[in-house]
Amino acid sequence: MGLIEIDGAYREGGGQIVRTALVFSLLTSKPIRVFNIRKGRQKPGLKPQHLHVLQALTKLTDSKVEGAHLGSLEIIFYPGKIIGGRYEIDFKTAGAITLFLQTILPVSLFARNPVHLRIKGGTDVPMAMTWDYFQHIVLPYYKDFAHELHARCVRRGYYPPGGGEVELRVVPRFEQSDWVTLCDKIRTTLSKLELVDRPPSYRLKVTIQSSSRLQARHVRDRIQRTMSKLLMDKGVNPTFEGSYWDTLSPGCSVTMILDYGDYVTGVDKLCAPGLPAEEVAKHVVDEFIQFIRSPEVIDPHLQDNIIPVLALRGGRVKIVKPSSHTLTNIWVVERFLGGLFKWSGNILVA
Repeated sequence: MGLIEIDGAYREGGGQIVRTALVFSLLTSKPIRVFNIRKGRQKPGLKPQHLHVLQALTKLTDSKVEGAHLGSLEIIFYPGKIIGGRYEIDFKTAGAITLFLQTILPVSLFARNPVHLRIKGGTDVPMAMTWDYFQHIVLPYYKDFAHELHARCVRRGYYPPGGGEVELRVVPRFEQSDWVTLCDKIRTTLSKLELVDRPPSYRLKVTIQSSSRLQARHVRDRIQRTMSKLLMDKGVNPTFEGSYWDTLSPGCSVTMILDYGDYVTGVDKLCAPGLPAEEVAKHVVDEFIQFIRSPEVIDPHLQDNIIPVLALRGGRVKIVKPSSHTLTNIWVVERFLGGLFKWSGNILVA
């Protein structure tokens, strides 16, 4: 079988191209060559986080890879069987665990054996979704693919040292097979996604997580107090969760989870050095208000994360303004599956 050629510099040209390509290479059993990896970035090529993904796949599957070294602009990946198993993975940095799981979670859902991973790295770091966003907003869209799917944060890890730890346990419901058979099993077992209408009401939960190193300055409490006032002024009454964590370095995050009953979406925000807690609160509330007033059904960050799920389950998702990440992810998936997606106005159909 010839290699599927994937230009890693296409559109937004980020590491997501590699992560998504690896998922669909394994699910379709099609080998790939990804070239120009992150070519337009300041430091092009594979970063440590991408190498962690590739190394994990060589444990969870019997796949082979060429070109897997730091800074590599090209890899060739020969997919094998998804075996599963129990492993511990330590990034030894603040590498983003949530981005790592963009590949490892979907692959684990189709393993021959249960998957149990203990992953050490960064849970809430720049350029990645927060752990709470992944756990409460992304993970629910994969729940129906497994008999059991559990993920929990054992310890928070912030940039630069990391030191965070999470556990993932998957008992697969579907076993890897040829794509047509697998897709048919999924679509006859699971209902299609139907995310085209936003219900008029929702429940709002806000999680505020912080390093205990910031407790003396009451950072978490100040964020909650400011958010509560801003939201109550808008007629919104949220519930708050979260705590202070023992961490290797200071850091904090805010995640707003909108539960519409049939689906979830949300907004997340990292604290930044020098940015007062009150400003963090204002920024995340502003983003929340902007989403509520928009015609979108799901938030911009969920758009690209939903594409693999939509490809597997089929269905419809309303996306008024697709992000560059979303359009890139659609392009990558269609390198394997042809013209799977169709636009009907602002509704994406698969």
